[in-house]
Amino acid sequence: MTNDILLLDGVKYIRYTPKNEDEFERMVVENAREIFGEEAIYLDIKKLIKNALGEGTIPDGFLFYPEQRRFVLVEVELSNHPVYEHISKQVNKFISAFSNYRARQKLATVLKEYIEEEPNLVKRMKPLLGSKGLYEFLEFEVFELLADNRNFEVIVIIEEETPTVCEALSWLKPTPQIIEVAIYARENAENVKAMRFVPTYIIEKIPTPQKELVSKKQGKILVEKSSNIVKELYDELKDWYLKEFESATFNLTGDYLGLAYQPSGLKRSYNICTVHSKCNWLRLHLRLEFDSIENPPAFAEKVDWFKWWKDGDTMARIRTESELTEAKRLIKLARYL
Repeated sequence: MTNDILLLDGVKYIRYTPKNEDEFERMVVENAREIFGEEAIYLDIKKLIKNALGEGTIPDGFLFYPEQRRFVLVEVELSNHPVYEHISKQVNKFISAFSNYRARQKLATVLKEYIEEEPNLVKRMKPLLGSKGLYEFLEFEVFELLADNRNFEVIVIIEEETPTVCEALSWLKPTPQIIEVAIYARENAENVKAMRFVPTYIIEKIPTPQKELVSKKQGKILVEKSSNIVKELYDELKDWYLKEFESATFNLTGDYLGLAYQPSGLKRSYNICTVHSKCNWLRLHLRLEFDSIENPPAFAEKVDWFKWWKDGDTMARIRTESELTEAKRLIKLARYL
């Protein structure tokens, strides 16, 4: 094990190995929101799923991203266990079970009942359903799609990402995404724990405590007052989008705004970009391959770990008027693909 130490306000936290996988899994479940983010719904429903899919086919957990129709398998492992053999069997058995439509129907029923017991989840799902029921949405827009595409995703949570673990998991198909969640125990108080991990989502940096930020590109002082500047950028982007494209429309889903277009003669609209309002910036998620962008701006990045669209993803964080102007160029590129 790595012999490292966390020092928090003068208090030492020593690297700690969970006594067993149950202890480690409990820590992951309790902190799932911080590890996976608010957009992910962590499903710790192994006993219920077991009844639906059968003995020996149940991963430790699942991540459900309803807006993206993603359903991800999660395995929680200790690095000193034979991870390849265990995970390989679990994944293969689950995929095999998932190919059976009756198993998918049972899984949709279990997940429907689970969601209906959580008022916040029911509220979140409502805008996605349209005229469909919750069961139909899960069965046909999530599970059937996953079974057809066979685009299965697996995340392995491990307390130490050793070379042996990386080598073993690199041979698996689908290749899992590894997240190291290192555990530390407070010196002389082992029941007090700390965790270190890289989350699966982009976190906001702690803002610099300045009243004014100088923008050299604009040649003037730009005063950012968090929600005020975000609201201005948000409103300007909406107004510009409607004026720029004849077929422009919006999709309001959950906590984001979809910049969409509706082809002539069709009732359905298609998102080309989603806009998330954050505390002091706008996050744009574009249906645009990053590698296709000529001279990509510094505020944009390629997204490999988080995909909504098969033909590519670009993420951008917008804080200023000048960045918004450049972002409009990216939106045009996404629109005319």
